[in-house]
Order: sequence, then structure tokens, then C-alpha cells
Amino acid sequence: MIAMAAWRLYLTDQPVRRLDLLTGKPAVLAAWTGARRVSFFDVKNGARLGERVYDALLPAEREGETWQEFLRPFKAPNDSALPLLQLDGATLYNSADGQMQIIHDENGDLFLVSAGKAVRLHKEAEATFDVVAFDRTSGLIAVLDRAGRLHLYEQHTRLAIVETGLAGADEWRPALAVAQGGASIIASNGETVVITDGSGRLRQRLDLHYRLSALASSPDGQKLALADAEVGVIRVYDTSSLTATHQRFAADLLADARRVQLIGGTVSLSSSVHSLAINNRGTLAFAISGVICVTSVSRMGVLPRVSPKSR
Repeated sequence: MIAMAAWRLYLTDQPVRRLDLLTGKPAVLAAWTGARRVSFFDVKNGARLGERVYDALLPAEREGETWQEFLRPFKAPNDSALPLLQLDGATLYNSADGQMQIIHDENGDLFLVSAGKAVRLHKEAEATFDVVAFDRTSGLIAVLDRAGRLHLYEQHTRLAIVETGLAGADEWRPALAVAQGGASIIASNGETVVITDGSGRLRQRLDLHYRLSALASSPDGQKLALADAEVGVIRVYDTSSLTATHQRFAADLLADARRVQLIGGTVSLSSSVHSLAINNRGTLAFAISGVICVTSVSRMGVLPRVSPKSR
């Protein structure tokens, strides 16, 4: 495998909150430096493609032209719909075609906005929804509650509530991802990773030997990138067996990447990786503090095929 060109840049003196790899021409990296501030870069060479700052207010009217006007700016320079936006009192999740949205409000309630209607998704009064993942193509919605249960919805219809066994972590650090088409769901409490199918049936479980700082799944669900908070290593797993296939220190990946400097600044390489993104082709993006790097799985060390200790 030929390694793709890798690049890095110092973007801000604040931590980069989130990274998204967006398909299109060109492929775009969206780097969120604030709740509603995002910078765009060409994935291939790091060329800056602009920055946008979004309004924090969620319209009370969630249908018709008012709603469409609110959604219209939420696109990258390659016309891809942005997957997520933090608003005052709510988080908005956007489908790939921009025709469906999930709103997770500060009360923990979920609303599906589709076909000109907003529908509140049913949940038990005692459930506290901590993290939401949304398949942007099929409309499958996965939610992890504070008790470690996985709630699954197909649009507004609830499919199942699944006990994942993730409750009881020493420090609750929930993370969740859904593969394109809803074929698999990846959930973690920061100490353990579980993978279920689209109906919530457990397929794989892996107890980590390190503390997790970030998690990202490729859209097809075949690659899982995990960042080790303790030693700064990024590992990539084959999700069919939850076996680690590649790993490398994030600091080495940074050093290996071409520098594309925007503003002056330095970063402590002892800092944890706190934002990750990976695509189907193995392009990997990560952030340490305000430094972002785009590289490839092919630039990481290949691990021997050994089955993990899982149960």
C-alpha cells in the first residue's frame, strides 16, 4: 500500500473539539474550533477552504421555509451537509442529504424533524440520554443512556432497548458511532468497547488495557480508530474481530507529516488525542490541542494478527 501525503498545521490555541472527513470534490476536513465555529481544509493538501460561524439559536418553527432557511448554511465548501451542530441548549444532527434532522435538547429529549414535521421520540421518564449517533443515510438512531443501555430507533419508531454491559465504569466517558446503513453500532464507556448489529444484538466486546480519549468509526463500519489517553498511541481495529491491525504514536505521525502553517504556536505532545476521524479508504485525521493532522493508516505500524482478549 502506497502511503498518502500527510500534513499538519497549528490552527488555534484552543482544543479542536471535533473533526469530520466529508466526501465530495474536493474531500474536505471540517475542524471545529468552537461550538459553532468551523474551519475547512482540502484533505489532500491542507489548503484552507474557509471558515464559518453559525447562529446559536434554534428556531421554534421546525418546518416549512423558516426551517429550510435555517438549515441552508450548514454545508461544507464541497456542498456536503455538515453532520452536527452545537446550538444553545441543543445539538442538531443532520442527514447526508439534509432532509432529516435529530435534535437532542438540554432536557435530554430527542426530536426527529422529517417531511416537514417534528416528532418527539418516546423514552422512559427515568432515562437520561447522554450521547446520540445517527446513521445519516438510513435514519437509524442510536442513543446511549447513563445506565449503559442502548436505545435504537428507526426514524420515529423505537426498535429496542439493549443492555450493553457498559454500566459501572470507574469514570463514565460515553462514545457512540453508527456505521452507514445501520449495519453495526459501536459503543464505549471509556474502558470497554462493544459492537452490536443494527438490532442491538452483541457481536463483539473488548475490554481495553488503556484509557480511551477518542473514538471514530469509518462510515462503512469496518475500521475503528481508538486513541490511548495515557501514552498517546492511536490504534486502528478491524471491527469484524475487534483486533488491532495498526498502531503508532500520534507524535510520530505528526513528525512524519508536512507542515502547513497558518499561525504561530506550539503544542505539548504529551497532550492526549481528543478528536479523531477515519474514512473508508484509511485516511485518518486527529487533533492534539490546537494542532490537526491528516495522515493515513498506511503510515502506521502493522500489528501481527492476534485475537484480542474479549468476552
